[in-house]
Amino acid sequence: MGERCEAALVALRQIFRVTETQTRSLAKEFGLTPTQLLFMQVLSAAPRATASFVAKEMSVSHGTVTALTDRLICNGLMTRTKGEEDRRQAILQLTPEGEALLKAVPGSLQERFEDRFEALELWEQAFILAALERTASMLDASDIEASPILATGPLSGDR
Repeated sequence: MGERCEAALVALRQIFRVTETQTRSLAKEFGLTPTQLLFMQVLSAAPRATASFVAKEMSVSHGTVTALTDRLICNGLMTRTKGEEDRRQAILQLTPEGEALLKAVPGSLQERFEDRFEALELWEQAFILAALERTASMLDASDIEASPILATGPLSGDR
């Protein structure tokens, strides 16, 4: 194996490990998955969100939103109520406990990546994106459906 290939594999492994470590830490300390945390952040930013809005905002399926909603309602972190104008709509909101938990959670790996990526010059962003897309292609992963969520395991939040 060449030196550059080895360095590339080490970098990939470092990304996998930091993602796994953050996932475990978040679960242990706060009882959340990265996907649940992102879901709660979306709800906090849009206090009277619908499931459709959240699915679109997170680039996940309605089934994933339903599973996340059910889990967080069970944990007392959010509520689902009928819309006042359209009773077919479900309005999703964090409970005071959910808001408090969200404030207690330190910045996520995803937030760190987003902030630092957005701070890069456009040419650097394009270069990194091209390299990551090429890497996914080299691993025959280009056709795998994935959401823009930095997490390991299933996105539904079910455990």
